Amino acid sequence: MPLIVVAVVGASAISMLSKKKKRSARPKNPFLANQQAPPPVPMPGTGPMPPPLPAFAPKSDWNPINLMERRDNLMSPAELAFFAVLEPIVRSSCMVSSKVRLADLFDVRQERGQQAAFNKIVGKHIDFVLTDYQTSRILCGIELDDSSHNRPDRIERDNFVNELFAANHLPLIRVPVAWTYYPQALRAELLKCGVSLSNAA
Repeated sequence: MPLIVVAVVGASAISMLSKKKKRSARPKNPFLANQQAPPPVPMPGTGPMPPPLPAFAPKSDWNPINLMERRDNLMSPAELAFFAVLEPIVRSSCMVSSKVRLADLFDVRQERGQQAAFNKIVGKHIDFVLTDYQTSRILCGIELDDSSHNRPDRIERDNFVNELFAANHLPLIRVPVAWTYYPQALRAELLKCGVSLSNAA
């Protein structure tokens, strides 16, 4: 009886060895044939370590609102000085809005190239826009031009804005920034653009 047990155990071991040899004799996965085994991961202090994560990588609790701060004033001093002259001239017939996006003044037709066209206006704004009190109809735009408008990039931007307003038959008045503005001259420009002014200025 013990001999039979030994024989069975021995046969089982031989069977397992033969299966192991057959497994090792199988062809390797063709998709992994040209890949080398991954390099061993170095233990701390025994080799080069991977670079640290970038310092600007946002944490899971990162909130972009934490980077934003409230501004004190909507208009710059130059814009506010011009507004003080403009508003009394138009107050009885028009509403003045400041820092209006071009995307709020012009729609982009849903045709080929519409995204590229929208990208041209989405980041630009006009200093002042006059609208009708009763209907909110857009009457004209007003731009204050300071010395920054002499830069090549601003000249290109201004040329685009001029062309956009002209192509859509929307008047645009450009006013050089100055220490003093003359109400009568501004009133004349508004009338020339078709803005109806009922009050005397």
